[in-house]
Amino acid sequence: MSLVIERLEPHEIEPGPHKSGPHKSGAFETGAFATGAFETGAFELSSLAGWNQTPDDWRRLIELSPEGCFKAVQAGRIVGSVTTTPLGHRVAWIGMMLVHPDFRRRGIARGLMLRAIELLRNQGFATIGLDATPLGKPLYEQLGFRSAWGWSRWRSELPSIAGAGLSEAPTVGLGTGLSDALLAIDRSAVGFDRGEILRSLARASSVVISDEGFAMLRPGRVASQLGPVVAKTATAARELIDRIGVGSMRPGSVIWDVPGNHPEAIGIARSLGFVPFRELDRMWLGDPLPEGQPGWVHAIADPAIG
Repeated sequence: MSLVIERLEPHEIEPGPHKSGPHKSGAFETGAFATGAFETGAFELSSLAGWNQTPDDWRRLIELSPEGCFKAVQAGRIVGSVTTTPLGHRVAWIGMMLVHPDFRRRGIARGLMLRAIELLRNQGFATIGLDATPLGKPLYEQLGFRSAWGWSRWRSELPSIAGAGLSEAPTVGLGTGLSDALLAIDRSAVGFDRGEILRSLARASSVVISDEGFAMLRPGRVASQLGPVVAKTATAARELIDRIGVGSMRPGSVIWDVPGNHPEAIGIARSLGFVPFRELDRMWLGDPLPEGQPGWVHAIADPAIG
């Protein structure tokens, strides 16, 4: 059965009789449904992998880069995906690199990655970044990606000693925007421009801000996602995290992606009852990732967007 790689459309995130649009390609040979729509979609791929992204996260990626998100189609099914996100003019990110478990080891991931890399190189990006799971890292190394540093996903297991009472999720500053001054702090922290994606994330997140930085908390499929958290000092970061209410939320209800090269962030996570349960690697292709101010990044935004 031939493999087709083509643009991922918004209605293919959660296809169904009330959501699907017509399938435009007609390129696969058999297995198409009579309606011309796919029965399963991209969200199923990330759910099967146990990832935390929601359908709204998928939609955000397509909205930010409508020409840069792809699906792999085989046997009339969406069996793989990859997304690309510009972060300013020099850096771009690859995310949501997924292949259905029943279709792995058939070259689908390599084909999707090559399509994404080709697109970003043609668009002139000097640096391509991604966050690699252990499953994907060998392929990325074969394609020329190099490791920058590792990070860990942490989960809240115990209420903070400082937490008084438990809640499911706070609603502090829902949709609060970020000022130009805060976006400038973020550019200094990561070394590239995440302004567009941060504004989009803020519209869907609880946000707390200070003169020193900001923190966001948003819904996830499995648990609420803390991040990004960017602050000039660990004290400022702890104050932002306390204000957003993470320490008083129920055990297991928050996920926090902590840079492995940041011992102060690790210390804050431990003090709030978080424990690590998954390791990933930040990688780059082309020019090295900008160094920025790594001590200012206390929580990663999302593996799909850097």
